[in-house]
Amino acid sequence: MGLPRNYMDFANTVVIAADFWTLVGGPGTFEELLTLYREVGLVKEKNIVDALAFGLE
Repeated sequence: MGLPRNYMDFANTVVIAADFWTLVGGPGTFEELLTLYREVGLVKEKNIVDALAFGLE
């Protein structure tokens, strides 16, 4: 991230990860997204592994 740091004030203008999702959706949004991500991952795990192992169908 060296080049972007030359042009952007990361400390005051760039918002990432939990800070971004709190800004977009309010407190608790990032944690809720992680929970949903894990739930979907558990249900779709086999499909994801198969797609990665054998290519997209």
